[in-house]
Amino acid sequence: MDVQLEDLMIKEVEKGFGGEAIKLAKKLHEKGKRIFGLISWNIPEEVIYASNIIPFRLFGEAQLVEKAHTYLPSWGCSFSRRCLETALNRKYDWLDGLVASKLEDTCIALFYLLRHYLKPKFSHLLQVPVVKNELCKEYFVTEILNFKSKIEKFLGRTVSDDDLRRAIRVYNENRRLLKTLYEARKREDFPLSGADVLKIVVSSMTIPKERHSEIVKRILEGVDTLKSEHGREKGVEKEVKVHVSGTELIDPEVLQIMEDCGAKIVSDDLNTGTVYFWNEVDEGRDPYDALAEHYLLKGVPNLLISKQFSRAIDERVEYIRSLVEEFEADGVVFLVDRGCEVMGFAYPHLRDGLRKLNIPSVRLDLDYPLPREQYATRMRAFIEMVRERGS
Repeated sequence: MDVQLEDLMIKEVEKGFGGEAIKLAKKLHEKGKRIFGLISWNIPEEVIYASNIIPFRLFGEAQLVEKAHTYLPSWGCSFSRRCLETALNRKYDWLDGLVASKLEDTCIALFYLLRHYLKPKFSHLLQVPVVKNELCKEYFVTEILNFKSKIEKFLGRTVSDDDLRRAIRVYNENRRLLKTLYEARKREDFPLSGADVLKIVVSSMTIPKERHSEIVKRILEGVDTLKSEHGREKGVEKEVKVHVSGTELIDPEVLQIMEDCGAKIVSDDLNTGTVYFWNEVDEGRDPYDALAEHYLLKGVPNLLISKQFSRAIDERVEYIRSLVEEFEADGVVFLVDRGCEVMGFAYPHLRDGLRKLNIPSVRLDLDYPLPREQYATRMRAFIEMVRERGS
């Protein structure tokens, strides 16, 4: 990687990643900025941003969990355990508010635990409909309006429709920039690793959006002038292009292990990836209707929201297939958190759906501490199998 681009990655992007993200957000709070911690990935952040409040996605820090086991079972997902452990270590005490959605049981439990322990001045549990249809969208519009009203009461002032439209434009610009970065991954000489790209996307959830957009613009300028060093230290064999599928992933080391084995990560359907930014909110419509349309009907298919007469699995398989074809991936790597019941139940169906499409896949179980040797063994075998298929 170019020295200037590497400096930018370290100095700017990593400020919004892991423990550094917490330090940066705390500094902004000390300067007078209000910050709401977000537990769920499907919160209409634009409403918060329009209120001049910074949405800060809570991920916790990758570390050994000790205290959280008192409140959560050890088999709970790593995301919830890390978040609670970080809170119990008093690293979230400065948060002004806490927001989650009722779509996931884990997020509901974590919300009440964090609210009890942190006692923030503001808290809200957003009801996100499970079914995708027009009636549920109308209900979701009222939920978004109630959410905004509650923020207005907290602030003691009105948040105008123009404020919300501006926030939508800011978020859409960031979405377009991140999608442009992913489009650049189609290049054979793309200079950033999968771990680098993960850091860029995750930092967009913790750094103020306008600031993050400026960072991504500068990164894109650097990417356009650089050539990749992929494969130079991995022998003459061509890297295998892979699509990464799962829910949350914040540990870049997982992707680094995969790439060290000869994989080249080109796309994903992670909540910390394309699920977050792939589609835009319609700027020409009523802002509340547009947000409800985006987060419920037009967003990336997920495993928790489905049409009445079709399964979420079918939609997700089709989305994975579309990205595999668009980015010319050779196979799919499923990252399954051992404590995530949704992904655990969905995985066999997703795997079988891809088999019918003749798309090979492999499963890696996410757990901490990371089973590095196990990952490497499975990835090397998968890559060898994919190469034999293509020979």
